[in-house]
Amino acid sequence: MEINTQRCLIRRFQESDLASFTAYHNDLEWMRYQGLKGLTKQAYAAILLGG
Repeated sequence: MEINTQRCLIRRFQESDLASFTAYHNDLEWMRYQGLKGLTKQAYAAILLGG
Protein backbone atom coordinates (compact mmCIF):
# COMPACT_ATOMS: atom_id res chain seq x y z
CA MET A 1 0.00 0.00 0.00
CA GLU A 2 1.22 3.48 -0.81
CA ILE A 3 -0.17 6.92 -0.04
CA ASN A 4 1.05 9.73 -2.27
CA THR A 5 0.07 13.41 -2.16
CA GLN A 6 1.76 16.55 -3.49
CA ARG A 7 3.80 16.92 -0.28
CA CYS A 8 4.02 13.44 1.19
CA LEU A 9 4.80 9.86 0.18
CA ILE A 10 4.12 7.04 2.62
CA ARG A 11 5.28 3.59 1.55
CA ARG A 12 7.00 0.49 2.85
CA PHE A 13 10.64 0.79 3.76
CA GLN A 14 12.85 -0.32 0.84
CA GLU A 15 16.40 -1.60 0.66
CA SER A 16 17.38 1.49 -1.34
CA ASP A 17 16.49 3.57 1.78
CA LEU A 18 19.10 1.85 3.98
CA ALA A 19 22.10 4.11 3.28
CA SER A 20 20.22 7.33 4.07
CA PHE A 21 18.45 5.79 7.05
CA THR A 22 21.72 4.48 8.52
CA ALA A 23 23.47 7.84 8.06
CA TYR A 24 20.61 9.71 9.72
CA HIS A 25 20.15 7.31 12.63
CA ASN A 26 23.89 7.13 13.34
CA ASP A 27 24.36 10.93 13.40
CA LEU A 28 25.72 11.76 16.87
CA GLU A 29 23.65 14.96 17.18
CA TRP A 30 20.35 13.19 16.46
CA MET A 31 21.12 9.92 18.28
CA ARG A 32 20.10 11.27 21.66
CA TYR A 33 16.49 11.65 20.42
CA GLN A 34 16.17 8.19 18.88
CA GLY A 35 15.40 4.77 20.26
CA LEU A 36 16.74 2.80 17.27
CA LYS A 37 20.32 4.02 16.93
CA GLY A 38 23.98 3.18 16.49
CA LEU A 39 23.46 -0.04 14.54
CA THR A 40 25.15 -1.31 11.40
CA LYS A 41 23.49 -1.22 8.00
CA GLN A 42 23.04 -5.00 8.23
CA ALA A 43 21.32 -4.73 11.62
CA TYR A 44 18.95 -2.04 10.35
CA ALA A 45 18.20 -4.20 7.28
CA ALA A 46 17.32 -7.16 9.48
CA ILE A 47 14.99 -5.04 11.62
CA LEU A 48 13.37 -2.96 8.87
CA LEU A 49 13.29 -5.44 6.00
CA GLY A 50 12.84 -8.61 8.02
CA GLY A 51 15.95 -10.17 6.55
